[in-house]
Amino acid sequence: MRVLLIDDNDADHRFFQLLFNENFPQGELLRAKDSDSLDDIMKNSVHLPEVILVDLNLPGKDGRQILGELQKHPTYGGIPKFVWTSSSSPQDKKVALDHGVGFQSKPLEISEYIKFIQSLEVLANPKKV
Repeated sequence: MRVLLIDDNDADHRFFQLLFNENFPQGELLRAKDSDSLDDIMKNSVHLPEVILVDLNLPGKDGRQILGELQKHPTYGGIPKFVWTSSSSPQDKKVALDHGVGFQSKPLEISEYIKFIQSLEVLANPKKV
């Protein structure tokens, strides 16, 4: 399982990494803090992610712009994506809908966080189920 997390919050990243590693010990979590580090990953990664999570509130280009670019990208366009945010506002849900991607508020309960992380494998490979 290979996931690309686009999120500038270090604490959120560390927590996600911890739970991801527990659930996918052989998995790989790539992280971009902003559009520049995303560009580096896209240019230098040997393997594509299977799922991409995009926070909306990022420095520089925000997540809305990044989602639009990813959806149009010839290589990354077909990869399942989710808006990954601490917000649950209807406007943010509409952003996901407008871009044709999923929406996931960052869970407050650890059990919900784990459940979402475990669901990533199914989301990345729906034909395996």
